[in-house]
Amino acid sequence: EDFSKMTSGTVNAPDGTDIAGSLDTYMQTAGWTGSQVYQAGGWCRIGSQSAAGSLTLPALNCSRYDNEFAVVVNVKSVQGLTPVFSISANGQTAKHRLTSTARTYLYQFTGGMSKTYITLATSAERAFIDSIVVVRGNGATLYPDAKVITVTGTPEIVETDVKDTDFMHVDTVAVTGVTTNSYVFTGLEAHTYYAFDVKALCSY
Repeated sequence: EDFSKMTSGTVNAPDGTDIAGSLDTYMQTAGWTGSQVYQAGGWCRIGSQSAAGSLTLPALNCSRYDNEFAVVVNVKSVQGLTPVFSISANGQTAKHRLTSTARTYLYQFTGGMSKTYITLATSAERAFIDSIVVVRGNGATLYPDAKVITVTGTPEIVETDVKDTDFMHVDTVAVTGVTTNSYVFTGLEAHTYYAFDVKALCSY
């Protein structure tokens, strides 16, 4: 989520309307919930000067890759303040202080479920979120420059043999004769996961 639909206000002067009750209007996908949520010109502000804020993502299937998943957040605080920022899922939590310089943080979880709810929050004050990405696996190779924040706690719920309904189960399709270093797939369903195996026959 890049909050591109949150067009009102700016980081220095966020919009004053709490949109927590209508988040789906401002997000790329439906199912978000939260409290003390404000538009800030392409950023999402959670919390206020006198109240904590939170933002919970729609349920995601994070049960593959041995239940490992990673959350990548680009976030900062108000100038001169260092509020505590937390992110939690299924009994596991990471906490750290923010600075007014935007930075990308990587949180690695091990308690993924077929329906995983991830919550970002401030204990007080304001956090400005530029983007949120969730990936299966630990995400280390995808975001090598991100600062890793330690996740603590034991998963409250452990699932086994859960059917992965987020994947579209279809016959294998083989694409051959590709002579360039790219290929465009068409006809894919939105918000559906696909698995690909690629074999290079020569160098380009």
